[in-house]
Amino acid sequence: MFSIVICTRKRSDQLLVSLRLALKLLPLEIVVVVNDCKDTMNALSNSLSKKIKVIENDENIGAGRAKHLGILNAKSNRILVLDDDAEILEQSDIKHCLKLLEDYALVQGLIVANKKLERRSYEQPFLFRKNRIGIHEIGYFVGACHFINREKFLRAGGYENAALYGFEELELSLNLLLNNERLIFTDKFVVHHKKNAKGRMPDEVLKIRMLEERVRIASEYYPIFFAFISSLIWNFRTFGRVKFKYLPSFHLKNRIKIWHFLTNRFFWIRALF
Repeated sequence: MFSIVICTRKRSDQLLVSLRLALKLLPLEIVVVVNDCKDTMNALSNSLSKKIKVIENDENIGAGRAKHLGILNAKSNRILVLDDDAEILEQSDIKHCLKLLEDYALVQGLIVANKKLERRSYEQPFLFRKNRIGIHEIGYFVGACHFINREKFLRAGGYENAALYGFEELELSLNLLLNNERLIFTDKFVVHHKKNAKGRMPDEVLKIRMLEERVRIASEYYPIFFAFISSLIWNFRTFGRVKFKYLPSFHLKNRIKIWHFLTNRFFWIRALF
């Protein structure tokens, strides 16, 4: 028994395709959280299935918080969280992933750019050797397709503090690791992520929002040295130079300590990049 959670905004046609494919997995339910979009609500008015439960937000609360709301309202403790423009491919093994949730707090599926199974480097949870196959323990995941244990997800804070856009996966990964939980990647569950840009904020605004969130997370979680270096790197990625407005504040109680780096190699994975 498992639930599926999808958040959506302004992608009605793509959402309906993704829902039809998701229903083939025979979930207990699919919780769809709609962020401020009457067109999508109208498209879902003649629901594809009684299994589809729709939650409407009157404002755009962002993907992370919408997913969090859907997870809170799901009936099952085992949940597949899926993007509205991610299509599940036929070779996906749902039983394999649900079995992994017995030992892991989060299971990352394989995200591909097309049906030839080609990958985008930034949608893999590895800094190096992006095209790994099989099963690998990871320290960071990509949000388009992941399974969670809801109890462990909520204990780690979930996506409750997520910004309007960007890096909720990084913050959740760090909080799971701080709770001594484990994350795993498998290529036995595959989704074609179509990367539909409709419904997102303009690219230039998006870059700034992501930089702000990255600096916040660095400032709150990492020792000041790592937070500062990470913020410098992301300043150069965004602007090609440093803007002092986007540098970290100093916190006396950063959540990740030096001893975390010494006892768990996964804390290094996204410390800087």
